[in-house]
Amino acid sequence: MEDSVGGVVLSVSPITSTLNTQAFLVSGFAMFGGDISVSGVATFGGDISTTDAVDSVRLTLSSTGSNAIINLNSDTNTDNNQWSITVSDTSTDYLRIATGTGEFNGHTFLYNALAVGSSDPGTYALHVTGEGFATGGFSSPSDSRYKNRIATIPNALSKVLRINGVHYEWSATTPYPALRGKRGTGFIAQEVQEVLPDAIKGSLSEMLSVDVAPVVGLLIEALKEEHKRALSAEKSLRKSIKENLGLAMRSESRFEAMIKNLSARVRAMEQEE
Repeated sequence: MEDSVGGVVLSVSPITSTLNTQAFLVSGFAMFGGDISVSGVATFGGDISTTDAVDSVRLTLSSTGSNAIINLNSDTNTDNNQWSITVSDTSTDYLRIATGTGEFNGHTFLYNALAVGSSDPGTYALHVTGEGFATGGFSSPSDSRYKNRIATIPNALSKVLRINGVHYEWSATTPYPALRGKRGTGFIAQEVQEVLPDAIKGSLSEMLSVDVAPVVGLLIEALKEEHKRALSAEKSLRKSIKENLGLAMRSESRFEAMIKNLSARVRAMEQEE
């Protein structure tokens, strides 16, 4: 049914069209008050709006082949093209995938949490099951202007000595199937937890993990402590060598004096004879 401004309003009854071999063709905007299910090609020339105050609204794509695809295309190629897929409620955008500039500005963001390779992100904003790759690095905020009660890690070397760097193989009971049987190198979370609890994520009821950044801070302070000990030992050794060298030189002087004195006495005895 066409409305007064050239759009199409659908309520409950399905509409099928064979225009241009399309399963469904709309040249203006379309508003749906129920579920949308398309088993062919659907073309929209304007906005699509779905509303359902009672329960939920579903968009279903089905295919007798192997693919069900959503394509967003533009007839023009300019920097101002703007496409966006947004999941939101009345106050918050929870997911937006966008291109272009202006309002959308080419951003993709997720408001709550994202799980890749699994269905549950747990307590993490991003949970990835599998390996990741990035052409750039990952960074964490670290600005002294926004930190209070800054203190150097005490007794860092003794703490490092309680942590073992190990090779290992993941057991068959790990909750992540992708890890089972794989070999790795790193730490034991329980050992790190004893000396640096801030580096540990998780609890006894779930798998423990290690945040490497705090461990790096511990290693830096341990290295500085060892460097300080090495400098102190070098200083003591230099002092000991200097003292022993002075003692040897004094001993040598006394020995030379004794030789001279003995030589003089021998000459005197020879003259008396």
